[in-house]
Amino acid sequence: MKINLSSDDINLLVYRYLIENGYSHTAFSFNKEAEIQRNPYYNNHADKLPPNALVSFMQKAMIYIYLEYHTDDLTGDQIVCDEPFSFFRKHTCFRKLGQQSGLPIKESLLLAAEQGGQANAAERSAPQQTSAPGLSNTAGGMGTRDERHEGNALAQVTPIYVGPPQRRLADKWQVFGYMRLMEYGPKSSAASAHFNPVVPGCIVKRVEDAPPALYQITKAPKVKTCEILPPVAKLRETDSDVEGVGTCLRWRYDGNMLCTGYASGAIVIWDAKGRRLFGIRAGTAPVTAVAFSGNKRFWYDAEGAQTGCKLAIGDANGNINVFRLDNEIHYVVAYRQGAVVTEIDWRDHEVFTAATIDARIRIYDTAANISATIRDVVQSNPQFMEWGTTGRCLAITDNTALLKLYKPESQGMQGNVISLKAHTKNIVAASWQFGHNAKSVNKLCTIAMDKQLLIWDVANESVVTSVMLDQVPTTVAVNSADTFVAVGTYGNLIKVFNLPSLTLSCSFCDRDLPTSITWAACDEHIAYNVYNQQTTPVLPLATSASLTAD
Repeated sequence: MKINLSSDDINLLVYRYLIENGYSHTAFSFNKEAEIQRNPYYNNHADKLPPNALVSFMQKAMIYIYLEYHTDDLTGDQIVCDEPFSFFRKHTCFRKLGQQSGLPIKESLLLAAEQGGQANAAERSAPQQTSAPGLSNTAGGMGTRDERHEGNALAQVTPIYVGPPQRRLADKWQVFGYMRLMEYGPKSSAASAHFNPVVPGCIVKRVEDAPPALYQITKAPKVKTCEILPPVAKLRETDSDVEGVGTCLRWRYDGNMLCTGYASGAIVIWDAKGRRLFGIRAGTAPVTAVAFSGNKRFWYDAEGAQTGCKLAIGDANGNINVFRLDNEIHYVVAYRQGAVVTEIDWRDHEVFTAATIDARIRIYDTAANISATIRDVVQSNPQFMEWGTTGRCLAITDNTALLKLYKPESQGMQGNVISLKAHTKNIVAASWQFGHNAKSVNKLCTIAMDKQLLIWDVANESVVTSVMLDQVPTTVAVNSADTFVAVGTYGNLIKVFNLPSLTLSCSFCDRDLPTSITWAACDEHIAYNVYNQQTTPVLPLATSASLTAD
């Protein structure tokens, strides 16, 4: 027997069910609720409806009821429904896949069905094999992964959800068309990724106890929920089978060179495509910090005309070696810092600063071969030490709530340290704006344990804009166009704010805690790492209709 129910019939049954269970009909809205008492069906059969009629009746009729489509409440588009009908469970078929803007993907259901069919076919055809433990994820392993991992990404990859303001987190609207860099090192190891500052789509990843690797993001149409990207080059220390453990890396600001340091004391210079240019062993201790000379403004204006530069290399023994790079690599000078060098940053092509683990910061002039200690500036190892884009101000943060600014006099090394306090708890991280326009020049973003995101004007030594976050932040990064700032928080959220207003543009929710964020040069992708998972998702931002700058 087939039962045909009109909307009036269903409304009547739902209404009767709610009344029997003590609900007031004013708390619910149905299309024909106001006309239920005049409904012919109700007048003729109301006395025949037993208690709990909805449950008993629908249990029999449910197998004959189906929904052809849902209507999206934002766009009005019809989304085909492929789930069994149920009054007691919210349908989620049209929320499985979506873009950052929250709009539905028409081909999402066909895609999910196709991926499911491929996975089932692969399981039926794959031979039963038993692998030895520990062989699937060995250090530096770059072997071909199982094809099912890429074909059935929806089932195997942890979903990432779109957050406010596009969607509520409770909606569980999954991001569609993002990428993830293929893992190749030990499980549960820390990792960090860094986009090339100029070349779009080029990103390098360093993994704990493994060599770095270079990846290339393509702009081909996405056909998967999550595409696993294999590396295009493995940045080994030597051409032999000995891979070496990468300890640090740094792009030159023009994007034409990449320096990687290794635990053996060697460094290698690569071009943007992963081809080896130079290599040298700077010492016997692990390399802990590297930096190319020239600030961001210089390399941004140079446009590739200037190819020569200097390279500073710090190691775990406190030694700093400076080399000159042109067509070859030449030794220039060496310095002794005394403890493990944790950070190096250049003001220009002659002067750089270096920080050590014993809370000491020194400034060096390689042209005059002199150095000086910046005294009473930090209480612990600096968490952030970087010159501004013009080279006139060195911003420093440590395990305090103070922002320290070192401003040298003219072009010399001597200067004053200024401490600014607006945060009430310890500063976590900071990020300079590139200064491409008047609104972003001399601007610095900081986040702290007090859940504040502040924008400082270091020239006027004051706070320009601030916003209160709902969770304690972990990392911050400004894009190259100075239009957005991304913040990771302890709520496993990545929030993108417009600059300079700090209005929320979009957000994403991961399962794990984000520890570092990097922007692509074209601002079309954002990548982040999660805590001790070696996972690096790359999210496309160009498809988000609401991602617009002020």
